[in-house]
Amino acid sequence: MVSKQEYEKRTKEYWKTVKVKTNCILRNGIIEIPKGTLCAIVRKGGGFTLQAEPCKTCGVSVLISKVPPEDVYVVS
Repeated sequence: MVSKQEYEKRTKEYWKTVKVKTNCILRNGIIEIPKGTLCAIVRKGGGFTLQAEPCKTCGVSVLISKVPPEDVYVVS
């Protein structure tokens, strides 16, 4: 889990280099990203904007914004 303190301390440039996994299901009004999905951080501001790894079957890659830092953990 990324703590709010760590989220605030690190720059947006740093976060763009980090890969994370979701530690819960992430939903908005349109899509749902399963727990354990590998994502890249695209932006920091009001939470993370994440881009999920492309689906191995269809190639679709989902983008979701305003993800609380507590909903992901760093993998690299």
